[in-house]
Amino acid sequence: MQSQPDTPLHPEARRAGDDGWRWPVERPKMADLRCIRARMVEDIDRAVNDGGDAPCVTMEDLRRLGWTVHQIEAHATFAFAVYKADKAVRGARGALTHRDTPARIAASALASLIFVASLALWAGHATGAL
Repeated sequence: MQSQPDTPLHPEARRAGDDGWRWPVERPKMADLRCIRARMVEDIDRAVNDGGDAPCVTMEDLRRLGWTVHQIEAHATFAFAVYKADKAVRGARGALTHRDTPARIAASALASLIFVASLALWAGHATGAL
């Protein structure tokens, strides 16, 4: 069984250090597809949000970062799709959190319904309608 790319047991996984997260393997030497794709998505995100005039990233930008042509051909399409899907979901509502589960949303809606119903009952009683 292979370990997940974000666990320290995986030889190519990111590792936390004193100065932030670091990848222990240089881009051209990476071989694990999960680690390559995760790092490529990070690179795409960083390049889009670098503060430049055009938030655009090309395959040549990935090449300049050190990715090999083979890695780009094999993984860039997937990495761009993951980046776009992630940004579409987060862009629609802002950042998703663990609090945004369907069960919590339903519980919040139910609590709001109970509150509104109690207000209506109180208003009806106060006006003599009930």
